Formats: sequence, C-alpha cells, structure tokens
Amino acid sequence: MKNQEIIIHIGLHKTGTTFLQKHVFPRIESLSVIRAWDTHRKIIEFNFKEKILITDEGISGDPWNGSYLDEFKRNIRNVKRLYGDVKIIFGIRRHDEFILSLYKQYLHQKGYKDLSLLYHQDDSGMLKQRDLFFYERIAMLKEMFSNVFIYSQETLKSRPSSFFKALFLFMDVSCYFNFDTLEKKEENKGVSTKLQVEWLKRLNAINYKLLNLPFLPSLYNSKFMKYKITPRDICQIRLKEVKSDKFELPEELKMHLLTFYKDDWDKSKAYIFY
Repeated sequence: MKNQEIIIHIGLHKTGTTFLQKHVFPRIESLSVIRAWDTHRKIIEFNFKEKILITDEGISGDPWNGSYLDEFKRNIRNVKRLYGDVKIIFGIRRHDEFILSLYKQYLHQKGYKDLSLLYHQDDSGMLKQRDLFFYERIAMLKEMFSNVFIYSQETLKSRPSSFFKALFLFMDVSCYFNFDTLEKKEENKGVSTKLQVEWLKRLNAINYKLLNLPFLPSLYNSKFMKYKITPRDICQIRLKEVKSDKFELPEELKMHLLTFYKDDWDKSKAYIFY
C-alpha cells in the first residue's frame, strides 16, 4: 500500500453503506475495495490499483455493545495511528430514522425484544443518549484528518446525482454509470408494516426457544433458508402485500428524538459536503 492513496469509509450504520459497497465502489476502476471480512492473506495477494478504499461501518462502533461512542473514538484513534492522515467518508442520518432502521435490522438478525432494548427516553437502552451525538464524531474526524467527506442518508436518496458527483470529486476518481438505475436499488429493504414486525418478533421468539431445546432445528436452518421460509423470509416477502399500517416509532419517542437532538442534527448537517 506504500504508493497508493488510502480512503476509509467508516459508516455510520444504516446510512446507505451496503448500497455503496455493492453498487458504487466496485464500479470505480481505479479503486481497490477492501471489505470488513477480507482476510490478511487476501489483502496481501491484492494487485492494488491506484487508490485503496477500506469500507467497514464497524469502524464506527457496535450499536449493541453499550459503548457505541467510546468505541468510535477508540477506533478512529487507531485508524489515525495505522494509516495517518487519510481521506475519510462518514455518513449520518436523522436520529429518529436512525433508531428505527437499527431496530428493524435487529429484527432481521433474529431479535425479538421491544424497541426499548435499543433506546429508551430514560437512558436504559443499549444506546445511551450521549451515543447519538453525531456532531461530536464529526468534530473529532475534522480535528484528526484533513479531508473528511460528510454525507447524509437522506440527501443520498433525494439527490443521488449530486451525491455521486461530490463523492467522486472528493475521492478524485472517474466513474460513469446510469444514476437512474442506481436510484431504484434498495439494499437491506426489510419489514415495513406493523403486521410484519409483530409476526417477525413472534417467530424470532419461537426460534430463540428452539435454540435451547435439544434435537429441534432452528427456524433459520439451512433448508429453511434455501426455500426462503425462515421467519424473516415469511414476514419480509410473504406478508409484504398484506394490508397493514406502516411501522413507525411511537409518536412520543419520535418527538423526543427530534427535540432532544435538534441542535446536534442542525450542527451536523452544516458539515455535509454537498
């Protein structure tokens, strides 16, 4: 990597990271893309191109370990120690949408407990109030690195052409493709209605009980996955057309998030690159 420029995409989670990793970064011919699961052996065998992109939202921390912000700070210090003053790509998302999307992801990954497990107004959830101060993260990145590209998931979706142009300019790369085609792609699209969410919670709870019983298969076993009859498949695909209200945050929680983090969101948005 000695003669190549290094760019690091660090998340946050749920800010279009999978979309970028699957449909955008691989299209850039001058870029060698390193994903989180690439082994050291695979990396040293790379025929590196002009630029190297390391893309791993896990660098931004684990939302489920109880120390989200602290883990972010530790990881960023390690990135600076390892790679020096590299280019950084960092995405944010409005706090209420961020919480909602994280909770859906939890359900997709076999979770069955209520939203309060993740976040609660009394600060008893896995994510503490201080964990969601995005501006603190941005300030740290701007202090430690000379070139930081801040984007929001909302503007990526609403103004994709502007986003791509600004991103490629920041990375100093050329990439030509049909923006309209990319706009139609949605990654990690999952349960979206109250019916889907309630049934996924119930089936995941049954699956959790089965895991503690000998000789009984998981509802996510290989055969169920092959024929797409896991709880997630049933709720995400087979219940998709069943009429039900949209699943949203409780109104009280949504208003709390919008009010409590208003100043943080306003300050964070001011640093969006485009």
